[in-house]
Amino acid sequence: LVDVLRALHAWPRDWPEGVSFVLDDQSILNGDSFTLETDAGDLDLIGTPDGSRGYADLQAGAETYELGDALSVQVVGLDDLIRLKHASGMNAHRAQKDLHDAAVLEEIRERRRAHESDN
Repeated sequence: LVDVLRALHAWPRDWPEGVSFVLDDQSILNGDSFTLETDAGDLDLIGTPDGSRGYADLQAGAETYELGDALSVQVVGLDDLIRLKHASGMNAHRAQKDLHDAAVLEEIRERRRAHESDN
């Protein structure tokens, strides 16, 4: 992860000018969440999202997607993502956006279930 972040020239968003930041294994291991600017755009790394206990909690419901030859990725499952959005919506500065996202995701889940029951 550190090698990829370095290659993307990752730097903490809104970091105070003149304050050093060391991007290394120890920094990543010591932190739980990072909001970064990179050459590829903004990136938020969240170790323990609101409403979860972290990776082990979310891995059980993860969905796997094949992105190409020999490339598959696991992403948080839809039910867990809805749960995370509801929990994050309890945070005042994100409430409106995350609760709206949760409602949209619930609609997607219902359409997915209806499609699966038709097949």
